[in-house]
Amino acid sequence: MKKLYILLLMLCSLGQAWGQKSLSCDEVLINRTKGTVSFYIQKKVGTYKEVSLTFPMAEGYKRGEIFKAFTPTWKKEKESISHDAIYSPTEDNVIRLEDIHPASLEEFLGKKYYLYKNEEEAVFFSFISPYTAQITKLKYGKSWSLGKYVSYPDDSEKKWRIKEIQHYALFVLDMGHQKKIYGLIGLNASEDVHLLVPLKDQTRFLNYHPYYSPYSNRFFFSTSLEENPENRPADLRNNFHNFHLHAYYHTIPCEDGKKMLINRLGDAVLEKNYDSIRIERHFIIAKDGKQTDIYNAFLEKLNLGDAKGAYPVHGNDILQVLNEKGIHYYNPIGEEVSPNDFHSYSPCGTPSIGRFECEYKLLKGKNCFSLEETLYPVGYNVKKEVKKKATYYLKGTLPSDKLSILDTHEGSLYIKVERNQKEGLYEYKIPKIGDRYTLERSDGNYDAHELIVPIFDNIIGENNYFLFYKKGKVGLYPQKEASYDELIYERYGNFYRFKKGKKEGYLDAHTVEEFYE
Repeated sequence: MKKLYILLLMLCSLGQAWGQKSLSCDEVLINRTKGTVSFYIQKKVGTYKEVSLTFPMAEGYKRGEIFKAFTPTWKKEKESISHDAIYSPTEDNVIRLEDIHPASLEEFLGKKYYLYKNEEEAVFFSFISPYTAQITKLKYGKSWSLGKYVSYPDDSEKKWRIKEIQHYALFVLDMGHQKKIYGLIGLNASEDVHLLVPLKDQTRFLNYHPYYSPYSNRFFFSTSLEENPENRPADLRNNFHNFHLHAYYHTIPCEDGKKMLINRLGDAVLEKNYDSIRIERHFIIAKDGKQTDIYNAFLEKLNLGDAKGAYPVHGNDILQVLNEKGIHYYNPIGEEVSPNDFHSYSPCGTPSIGRFECEYKLLKGKNCFSLEETLYPVGYNVKKEVKKKATYYLKGTLPSDKLSILDTHEGSLYIKVERNQKEGLYEYKIPKIGDRYTLERSDGNYDAHELIVPIFDNIIGENNYFLFYKKGKVGLYPQKEASYDELIYERYGNFYRFKKGKKEGYLDAHTVEEFYE
């Protein structure tokens, strides 16, 4: 198979910046045929050295982590190659520097290009920001039910729908003379790399590793970009099942205490830094003081009014937003949807095979309470039988107390304690309580963490939240006092409607921040 060559005639100087490569050369030669991409620098007249792009992990990241950042670098080969060998078998393999068109990134922003299209499948490419490109695979057909998502009346209608989305970080090969090649790096940095080469008569989209590219079986090694005039070529409202923003972006701290969202090359991808940034699968929720900005799956800042708070609901596919008009729901591209459209679909397969579920039972001894944990295997056609039992001794309680389990969540056991006809809430941290794959369990003594002092008339658990009542008033943990006349739990609740005297408003169930109407 023939190679695609990028021949760097004259000795090139290489400047390195975080997230970007800069090459300064007088001539570039690029192969037009199928094959792999090779770069060469001239050592002396008629003799060249091959260099290749590599992407080692940046400092501070480890293999196996969902998000990893990379630093593009050059790797030089030891052997020299002659001018004739590079041009063999024909000069048709190359494109000269004079054929490369000086094109700024702005010429590509906001446009979409088809890489491949037939009657049932299509792939298109676009820059969604100066630092991010997106490749979207489409399929013409009905909506398919995989996992949980929002159901629409036209799900049974055949139309263009998203099948897969991939985000790519941008690096630049600067050839001088205002001529640049734009490089894209995907999730698998060692294999999923593309090059965008602007020419006078066309723009070529090249697979740097065509053997491994997830798209090589569709638009092959070298594709001429065809601009797509349609604004939205597919139904983008749903089918985001396999797209997770946290695999492409990561939050890092800044010197001033703010947070920055970076891509896989370390570039900041939002318009500014924030006090806090949460990546919630298809959404980015960023807070700066009292301002809340929300970005969708395409890094577009959504106009959702004066957003006070936002949280994912319904399998993280929908965003529940509190703004000046109340509570509203939005899909991954920012379209408002009705909560009445929410339906759940069970994923196919047997995802629970090999996993375990836990059952807990409180036991009262002579001087203390203990917790008996029983593990059962779960899965398709699995017999329910005890696989492991362990006993945890709960410190911090009195023999005269009355205990009941309110909730278990992420390694914590929440116990309601009734003492002297008043109620409080204790938390016990039990190792690996949330690890359903692990059978290693060890008995032991565990200290109580007092969350709510036993001074309240009643404490109840409601959807992972804890409400406490006293003298006709109600409060929400981690508040310390019961001060509301009424708390009404909202559907898919991350918020409560409250009434306090003559005032009404919403209470953020996560931060217990009040928003008055």
